[in-house]
Parts: sequence; structure tokens; C-alpha cells
Amino acid sequence: MRGERSELGELGEPGGRGGGGERPLDELLLDAARRRVVVDLGGRELPADVVRALCTERAGEVDRFGIRVRNARVTGTLDLRAADVPFALDFAACDFAEAPNVEGAALHSLALRDGSRLPGLLGNGVHIRRDLDLSGADVWGAFSTAASTSRTAAIWLTEAEIGGRLLCIGTRVVGPADRCIQADRTRFGGNIRLLQGFVTDGELRFLAVHLDGSFDLSGARLLPKSGRAIDMAESYVGGSIFLIDDPDSESGHGPEIRGRVELGHTTVSGRLFARNATLTAPPVGAGTHRYFDRASETMLRPAVDAPRLSVVGDIELVASRIEGGLDLTAADVKGTVILDGLVAHNPGDRAIDLTNAGVGGDLTAVGLRAQGSVHLSGAHIGGSMRMARAYLSHPVPAAEPASGPVVTLAGDGADIARDVDLRRLVNRGGAVSFYGARLGAALHLEDARLLNGPGYAATFQQATINGSVHIGDGFRARGLVSFNRATIDGRLDATGGTFVWPGTPPHRPDRRRNRYDAAFWAIGATVRGGMTLGWRRVVGGVDLSDATTTYLADDPTNWGDALRITGFTYDRFAPQRDAPAGSTGNWDVGDRVRWLAGQEPLDPGPFEQAARVYRQHGRTVEAEEVLIHGLRLLRRRGAPAGGSARQRVLRDVRRARDWLFDRVVGYGYRTGRAFGLLAALVIVTAVILALPAADTAMRATGGDGVVYTPEGPLPASPAATPPTPAPASPDACGDGAVRCYEPLLLAIDTVVPIIDLGHRATWYPSRHDGAGWAYQIWLTVATILGWTISTVFALSFTRLARSG
Repeated sequence: MRGERSELGELGEPGGRGGGGERPLDELLLDAARRRVVVDLGGRELPADVVRALCTERAGEVDRFGIRVRNARVTGTLDLRAADVPFALDFAACDFAEAPNVEGAALHSLALRDGSRLPGLLGNGVHIRRDLDLSGADVWGAFSTAASTSRTAAIWLTEAEIGGRLLCIGTRVVGPADRCIQADRTRFGGNIRLLQGFVTDGELRFLAVHLDGSFDLSGARLLPKSGRAIDMAESYVGGSIFLIDDPDSESGHGPEIRGRVELGHTTVSGRLFARNATLTAPPVGAGTHRYFDRASETMLRPAVDAPRLSVVGDIELVASRIEGGLDLTAADVKGTVILDGLVAHNPGDRAIDLTNAGVGGDLTAVGLRAQGSVHLSGAHIGGSMRMARAYLSHPVPAAEPASGPVVTLAGDGADIARDVDLRRLVNRGGAVSFYGARLGAALHLEDARLLNGPGYAATFQQATINGSVHIGDGFRARGLVSFNRATIDGRLDATGGTFVWPGTPPHRPDRRRNRYDAAFWAIGATVRGGMTLGWRRVVGGVDLSDATTTYLADDPTNWGDALRITGFTYDRFAPQRDAPAGSTGNWDVGDRVRWLAGQEPLDPGPFEQAARVYRQHGRTVEAEEVLIHGLRLLRRRGAPAGGSARQRVLRDVRRARDWLFDRVVGYGYRTGRAFGLLAALVIVTAVILALPAADTAMRATGGDGVVYTPEGPLPASPAATPPTPAPASPDACGDGAVRCYEPLLLAIDTVVPIIDLGHRATWYPSRHDGAGWAYQIWLTVATILGWTISTVFALSFTRLARSG
């Protein structure tokens, strides 16, 4: 082995140079040490006392090469407790009847390797200046020591100090022991290498160890009975931790760990690297410490339990499978976290938990497949977050329907320095939530599928996004997408997106959250780069109440079933991404009016906002058209039906008033109509007053009591005889006794209340004539109409009509 010579015959086998018989074993071992060869005993017995005597009583006679034995049956207990052995001890392919005991010893090096079989190793407090080599050994026993009052172990190294490496290459530790190795608070100057076929059914306990090298589990199989596979909590690793496939193995299989890996409060100066590894957590409640209540934790079934883990390099878990959760809460990773191709199955629980973790570089989980929630709440990520092509499902269920949304990907309060890439993400059964998060660059959700039931599909409420938001180009959401009170420095681009609200059953307690059945929310959002809302389809409503943006690029005919845009402000309409060159956006008044008419409930504010935009861009006529149509819609829809009789009467009066304002002056925006109506009324009245019937119907009384008709003074006649006009005189007005009859001036005086030409006070219809009664009625109606039109004109001129 390892280039060493193995000799026996020359050292004393019968017929050898020893001559008359076998030489004593101690002499054989001393001579082999001097010649620097390995003693192959060919299966003979080697009393442990012989080795002990050489290590203690005759240590000065042994060469530094040490005692190296092969194929021996070591009988008795190799007891080296408190011994100081300055040379190497190397046992290859040896069978030990009892477990060697080296507690408190100071050894140069110790090897029990290459097919050696032993019940165990008792090495608490041992000081080994070089390596402890158990490679290829078969260990089967179980022992108790004062280092633990409740657990047995096959190999005890508690509070030991090993200056070199711990080598367990191809080692098999299978037996009744609770723990394979217990090495609490032990210092290792080199690497711990448990690889190339290392198998155990006990726990590896390296609690609070100080390891200057790396911890390598390449190709290892850990199948503990207790449910805890590795306990390295509160440890320091100066190198890296490797859980990778074994390149030297014929099968090339990766490590298999069926039990929990505990790395809480551990510091790793290198990186944590897993590739093609399979980690399986125990059932809920199994393998827990007696002093630890897992039920009080957020993750009930972790496969890797590493809260407050500190890693100077990267955490890379690629192409691996975790049956259980990955708990990295409050971890501190100076490098990147790479979870590409990871499969994490922990349905109904947290699959990956990076809550309050710090990541100096990127967090990438491209192609992640997780059953269970992924939590990044409160995490600080110094680079980008990439979760493209990930598949998430089976989140933690809500305790009760009104307790909050069910979340599959939680990044509430996360601080991500660069962009978030969720392209082609498939998310089922829960929400993507980044409530109050801060994103340093763009948010990409192109071609993502967020398929939730009644509830949130994605929420970025109160988030700050220092880039653009892309939720189009094949994006599909089944559930509510919310950007309420978010601040977006770039654009909000929903071109090609599909937003579907499946509806909330009336009996659900959380129906109040979305009582208007909206599919898209951006209430109070600020989008500084503009909104491009060319979504492919919206089933449900859109709520942009109190949102603010620079431009609005949209198809006003495609805004879903209901619209809420009260307080929504924007500066202009802009063309969509696929608009032809030279397009300035949709400024068509008809389309905009129909868009605004889709509000539920109808509010005049959005009409005024749209009119303001038209007016600011020199389109005054279009602005007035928008306002007029808005007021008409308000009048037609009116207040809700019902109420008391008095309320119904007042409602009808208001509708009649509004109708009059609309017809007369276009709600104050078409004041020219009043002049036309007054002129038409004056002309009609003048024509009526010019008819021949007016000669007998109209009267005027002079200062001397003489009654005049338009033809002249009316002569006295008997009371029974109808009055007949007197013959025309040269002056029908009695030489100025009355104003001369002028139909046009009388019409103006009657219709226009602010003009007084004296005719209406002079001429009046006769009540003794049938035509007089008709003229009396018409002049009264004309006066009322004139007053009404003039009053409406005055109110519209002072803009009081619009305030009503």
C-alpha cells in the first residue's frame, strides 16, 4: 500500500533468517520500524499489549517511521489513553476485537484503514499531530462516553485536536450506534474527507468544530436512523463544504443524505457546493433535539437547516434534489447563491427560505422546481435575482381564508440591487408577493404563468422599482395583479399580457378585498416612465385610481369589464409598441368617451383629466366634447333608483335641469346655442305678432284712456257689440299717444328679459277676443322661455352650470 514494502519472512517467519523459530512480535515490529517496512502478519494474532508496550515503555526504540502492521488480528484493547506516541501507528486490513482507546493521548498519526474491522474508536480529547485515517475501515459498534449522556457513537472525537486530516474514504460505519462520529468542539488542521463510497447509518456530529480545511462528502451515503444526518451547527470551516458526485467512482453517483443537515450559525470561509446530490428530510417531528421545538419554526421539515449560516464564497446547489426544505434564514453569503436546476419538494411547507438573508452577489435559480413556498422576505441581494423557467407550486396553505394571501414566492420587504428576472416562471396555487420590496433595476415577467385561484396572482404593493416593469409578451395571470402605491421609475409595459380574474365566491370572507372583481390594480401607483397598457385580454376590471404617470399608450376599446380611474393622472396619449411609425397614439374622442364610459361607478373626474390632456395639446374642441359627453352620461345614469318620494322628486328635478343645460348651452361649453335659441324665439314671436289676427287681438291704452289697436284708436261702441277698429287715421299711434306697434321690437322686448324697449309694457292681448287669449298664452310662454334661456346662459357664462 502507498508504495511501502511489506515483508514478513525475513523478520522471523519459520524458515526465515531467524533460524530456530519465530521471533517475538515486539522485536519484529521494532525491526520493521527500523527498516521502514510494513509487517504483514498474514492473519496472525497481535496482542494489543505488545503495541501498547512499544508505544509507552519502549517508545524511544521505535523509529519515526512508526509501527505499521497489515493483516493482523489485534486481540485485547489497544489502550493508549494519555500516552505520548511520537511515531506513526498504521494498521491496514486488521481486525480489532475491541475498540482502540486513545482518549487524551498525544499521537503522531493514526491509521485504521484498508479493510480494517473494528467495533469503534474512543478518542475524546486525543491530540493527533498529523492525520487520522479510517479509509476503507468497517466500523460496527456503539459506545457511550461521558461526552454524551443520551447518545451512543461508534467513533468518539469530542474536544480532540487533529492537526492533519480526517480521512474516511470508502469507510463503512453501520451498526446500532446513534451516531457515526461525535466530534463536538474538535479542531481539525486539514480536511475532513468522507467520500468515495463512505456509508453510515448514524449521525455525523461535528458540533462547534473548528476546521481549517474543507469538508468533503463527494459520493457519500448518509442513512441515519435518528433523522439527523449531519450536525455542524456553530462550526467554523476554513475551506469549503462539498456535496458533489464522486468523479472517481465507477457509478459516478452523487451523495445521498437521508436526514437533516444542520449548519445553523456555521461559518464557511470557502463555498458550499452541492451537485447531483439527493437530500431527504425526515418526517415532521423526527430527529429533533429534545431541547428544540420544531413546531414553533416556520419550516416544519427542513432537509438543510442552516439559519444564520455565513459563507464567504458562494452557495451552489445545482442539479440536486431536496426532499424537504432548504432553510437559509438570516444567512450571510458574501458571494452568489446558485440554485439552478434544483428540485425541492416540500409541499405545504417552505421549500426554500432565505428570509432576512444577505447575498452579496446574484441569486439565481434558473429552472428551479419547487413544491412549497420560496421565501425571500427581508432579504438583501447585492446583484440580480434570476428565477427564469422556474416551476413553483404547493405553497404553505393559509391558516384561514381571511388571514392573508397564500404565497408561493414571497419577497416582501426584499432589497434587490439589480433586476429581477422571472421570465417563463410558472406559478400555481399561490401568489408572487414582493410587498414593499425595493428593486434596483427592471422587473421581467415576460411569458410567465401565474395561475392562482380567487386571490392574488402577483402583488408588488408599495414596492419601489428603479427600472421598468415588463408584464407582457405572453404573460398570463389568473388572479389579481397588484401594483398599489408602487413607485416605478421606468415604464409599466403590459403589451401582450393576459389578466383574468376568476371571481370570488360570495361566501368567502376575503371577498371584500376585491369587491369590484378587478384583474389589475395600480391604485395610487407612480409610474414615471409611462404606461403601455396594450394588454391582449382583460377578464375582470382595471383599477388605476389615484395613479400617476407621464404618458398612456393603450387601446381604449380593450380595458376589461369595469374601469376605475378616479384620480388617475397622465400627461398625454402615446402610441403602443406595435403602432405604425409616425403614430401619436389614440386621440379619437369617440373611443376615449367610450373608454371613460366604462367606469364603474361613473365619476366626472376622469372626464376632466382627459379634457385637460386634450386642452394642453391644443385640442380645445375635443376637450369640450369629452366634458359634454361625460356630463350627459352622468345625467343619464343618474343617482341610484329608490329612496323616499322627496328624494325621487329632487332627482327628477336635477335631471330636468341638467337636460336643459345640455340642450341650451351644452353644459356651458356651447354658449352660442343660447343666442341662437333667443334669436329663433324672437323671430317666431315677431312672426306671430305680425299676423293679421294681431290687429284685433293686441291693445294699447293711451294716457287719455283711448284704447288703440295696431290699426289705430278703437272707437266707442255698445257693450253688446264687438269692438271694431276705427278707420285708420294719418297717425295710428294717436300722434304719439302710444308707442307704435312694431312686432319685432315687441318680440325682443318679450323674449329678452335684460332688454326693455317699452313695447311689452304698452301692448297687451285683449281678453275679449279669442285670438287675444292665444296671444296671451304665447307671450307668457315666450317670456318664460326667454327668461330660462337667458338665465341658463348667464349661469353657463359664469361656469355655475358645470358646478351643478
